[in-house]
Amino acid sequence: MSSLKNWFDALAPAPLQQLEHTQAKRAGVELFVLREDCRGQQLSGNKARKLKYLLLEAERRGVRRVISVGGAHSNHLHALAAAGAQCGFVTEAFVRLAEDAPLTPTLIDCQQWGMRLHRLDREQFRALRDEPQRFFSADPETLFIPEGGSTPLALAGVAEMLDDHPQRWSIVLTAAGTGATAAGLACSPFAGEVWAVPVLKQGGYLRAQAKQLLTASRLTRQAPIRWLLNEHHGGYGKVPDELLTFCADFSAQHHIPLEPIYTGKVCYAFERLLSAGAFRRGQRVLLVHNGGLQGWRQPLAISAPNT
Repeated sequence: MSSLKNWFDALAPAPLQQLEHTQAKRAGVELFVLREDCRGQQLSGNKARKLKYLLLEAERRGVRRVISVGGAHSNHLHALAAAGAQCGFVTEAFVRLAEDAPLTPTLIDCQQWGMRLHRLDREQFRALRDEPQRFFSADPETLFIPEGGSTPLALAGVAEMLDDHPQRWSIVLTAAGTGATAAGLACSPFAGEVWAVPVLKQGGYLRAQAKQLLTASRLTRQAPIRWLLNEHHGGYGKVPDELLTFCADFSAQHHIPLEPIYTGKVCYAFERLLSAGAFRRGQRVLLVHNGGLQGWRQPLAISAPNT
């Protein structure tokens, strides 16, 4: 058995936390949170799930060098650097970051774990993200991973999120930055429906993106996905005071740390939908905490979604 598979298998299962939520109880709704943020300090959340089968396939093919792209607070790059350090991959990242900008805590971690960082301006970053084949020649020992780790192979790892607690969920709510996490959860036999909260404006294109990933993955079980397009709070990285206050209050009440970029918006959306009567009595609702707390250590302008 490979050291990489051993490492992934050794990650702690995500705890399942039932919430004492007065309004949900009155509505007859059972509410739980899947604590993907608790699986490990270096590698937790949906990013570990996305990378699992992608890196195992890379190892099988003899890949030695893994390259990816992301923002200065990227949870994906953070997870990739940790995996590379643990399992012997050479990792490189092209980061949207001005030449004179200081490294964020995320990138400091990545650099300390051996990841080589390349700074790109806005136009260079967009060109690399959209057409990576223009920048890299074919090399069997090098793997390019797109932003956020969103590939068809990622879906099988994400679908395993619900395996730690094999029970049927009426609705699974998750944040969406690229659509891969929502698509992967839709492949789990334990998800009745998946409700996805795009964290950026005009996120309707994620429908097609998720469908494309599902088709390419060839996974047969696909629950319906409902896209909640008006829960972005102004766009990616936008954190109005109302959302910050909500995250602080929710964290204090339920003892669950939240960041306002991803999971905070999911929890806020649940509260709003519950007040609007969107859930039926007897439904079991699961909120997925996708981690991402490391990226909120220095809450600056954030450049690109990667969930």
